[in-house]
Amino acid sequence: MKSKSIVFLFLLFINLNCSTNPPVLNEPQPYDDQYKNYFIINHGIIFYPNKLIGLDTIFLSYFNNAKFNLNRNLDSTLKNDRFKNWNFASEKDLQSDNIYQSNIIHMAFILNRAGLDEIKYLVDEQHGYLYKNVFNIGMSLIFFRMTDQNSKEGIQLYYSRNITTEKIVSEEKKLSSLDKKKYYKLACEETIDRLIQNAYNEYNPEVVKGKILSVDNNRIVTSLSKKDGLLKNQFINVKIKIKSFDYFITKELSFIINELTLTNAIATPSLDNTDLSSIRPGYIVEAVINAKRISNSYQTFQLGTFTIKKEADLLHKHKDAFIQVFHDYLVQTKKINMLPSKAVISPITIDSFKAKFNIPISTEIKLPDADYVINTALLKLTSSPLNQGSIDAYKLYISYLLAGVRKNYGSNNYGKLLIKETYDAHNEFHIIRGKTYDDKMVYYDVTQSGLKSLAEKISNAIHSKINLKY
Repeated sequence: MKSKSIVFLFLLFINLNCSTNPPVLNEPQPYDDQYKNYFIINHGIIFYPNKLIGLDTIFLSYFNNAKFNLNRNLDSTLKNDRFKNWNFASEKDLQSDNIYQSNIIHMAFILNRAGLDEIKYLVDEQHGYLYKNVFNIGMSLIFFRMTDQNSKEGIQLYYSRNITTEKIVSEEKKLSSLDKKKYYKLACEETIDRLIQNAYNEYNPEVVKGKILSVDNNRIVTSLSKKDGLLKNQFINVKIKIKSFDYFITKELSFIINELTLTNAIATPSLDNTDLSSIRPGYIVEAVINAKRISNSYQTFQLGTFTIKKEADLLHKHKDAFIQVFHDYLVQTKKINMLPSKAVISPITIDSFKAKFNIPISTEIKLPDADYVINTALLKLTSSPLNQGSIDAYKLYISYLLAGVRKNYGSNNYGKLLIKETYDAHNEFHIIRGKTYDDKMVYYDVTQSGLKSLAEKISNAIHSKINLKY
């Protein structure tokens, strides 16, 4: 009798497992995500001439003819082995209707500046005049997340990088239209190459996964944390399967991290009135992070405001370039983890981005928040001739810079000033009788040298005055 019972149970077990109609659960199920990676979709160069103020018409003529080749060369460059750590989508991936998956990272180059400064100046009495031409090309590279509810959720920028190239060409006569187009071409190609290389050196996306620990009070507590590379104010995602008739459909719910520690990330729904009843502890949560870290500390830093005072207004046009140069110098110290500066996301970049992807003007652009903000100011510029009339006559140029670090509490609400450092950058030029100097360019060089030294000073001060966690 006992052996017959065993046989019966065994046959019942086989029958249940071989059934062609397995039971379908009515409640939502966690999505068993099989992919381990991400894909990047490159949207190429975005340019809206009506967004740029003072656009050179010669550049517009050049770009309209060159855009196709620039994008083709861009695609070819990105396929180079130098950038093999970036995982680009294949043609098959691009044909997919579902470009809103959380593991799809969108990439775009936004042209936000194109102009020419022409300056005529006297070299000396013997050589006469020279025409100095400064070709200005500004471009931003952004990596971002798209959803089918962008207008309500906002746009998540994972990473942004801005480069302003100032290509200087001096000639004895004015440049022709053909020459100008040639130098615009060189400036554009240089800007794109620098932009890609600098971004690649700083940004290496990766998908990380954790679990939901609890769901309560319209929020989720997850096992992901600052140690996993997460940042405050970034999106994380939960995928679930919901029953629809006799099959399941996949739904993705987005959350925004508003509390972050070394052990947990706490997030609330990105959309109001999100029903959390379908989510259970143990469900998988995932996020896109930057796996490349400059320092081993968990704290992050970001450039906040960069103020140019009235006494230094001569260099106001170079503000974006100074912001990016200072960011680069801080990265080069290899002492603190720098996030992209929000200050370089110009209104032109945002407006062009929204126009390209038909995003409402009112839609919020979201960049993750750093733990600390570094605010900088160019206070004044001075110069004074010394030993006039002497064979050793020279001119002293000084650029006065200031930087401070504050705790970041979000929404531009900075905490108490923790560090304050100043730097006076000096440079001396011997004066040759009968020759004129472009003070602006000397001040520009002096200020860049000052920013490099200031970056080293502020990085050292951070390590000595802030208790960084490792």
